[in-house]
Amino acid sequence: MLRRCIRAAIRQGGVHTGEVIPHRRADGHCPRCGAAMVRGEVGGRTTWWCPVDQT
Repeated sequence: MLRRCIRAAIRQGGVHTGEVIPHRRADGHCPRCGAAMVRGEVGGRTTWWCPVDQT
């Protein structure tokens, strides 16, 4: 499963294709489903994700 996801991401140009970057802010919404983006800290770094698409 993980290998399949990684291969799909690479085929699509990687995981940071820019579609989410403009939405990484307090009032941002997921470009895919419209859910509010969530901010967190992982390994001392700030990150944003969609709680619906990334459960």
